[in-house]
Amino acid sequence: MIITLSGTYEQILGYVVSTDFIFFGLTGLALFIFRRRAGAPGEFRTPGHPITTALFVLACWVIVVATVIRAPLDSAIGFAILAAGLVAYAVWRGWHTRRA
Repeated sequence: MIITLSGTYEQILGYVVSTDFIFFGLTGLALFIFRRRAGAPGEFRTPGHPITTALFVLACWVIVVATVIRAPLDSAIGFAILAAGLVAYAVWRGWHTRRA
């Protein structure tokens, strides 16, 4: 709520795009890993794989780099929000495992 009230749509988009597309690209890379582990094509066929998957991953990384170059401060804020979430998760996980 604080983020939505504190910035413009373009700023908020800069926060989100720089972090989201990292994970979109990692998801595409995971497809390569899962396909290699399975050995043979699995039950689900991916049209054009591996070319389309590689192009998708490349496009994701280009978008991340372009966003960081175009809006470095907004990207840094997005990465800081992501890091804060990781810290909060680590604290929650430590608290949760001690109680169990």
